Amino acid sequence: MHTLLIHQAFVSPGEAGGTRHYELARHLVQQGQRFSIVASDLSYLTGKSTVRRTRLVTEQDIDGVRVLRAYTYPSLHRSFIWRVVSFFSFMFTGFCH
Repeated sequence: MHTLLIHQAFVSPGEAGGTRHYELARHLVQQGQRFSIVASDLSYLTGKSTVRRTRLVTEQDIDGVRVLRAYTYPSLHRSFIWRVVSFFSFMFTGFCH
């Protein structure tokens, strides 16, 4: 079985914050399943990029979990309108891969 999780604020083990989605993915991978995550390339806590980006979508392998980091316009902690812009940028780049 292959599971896809779309989560804009996904936190990997090396970042600050709750890693419950990573823990779930790692557990399922250990059970022999495939697990992919489409996530933002920004940290929700800091608003800064979590990966070195060379394209709109950067692929990572974290303990057998495939993580696709989609470009997200860095305006998470600004006004409502800028947060909407940020969300739509994540939605479009995540869908394009």
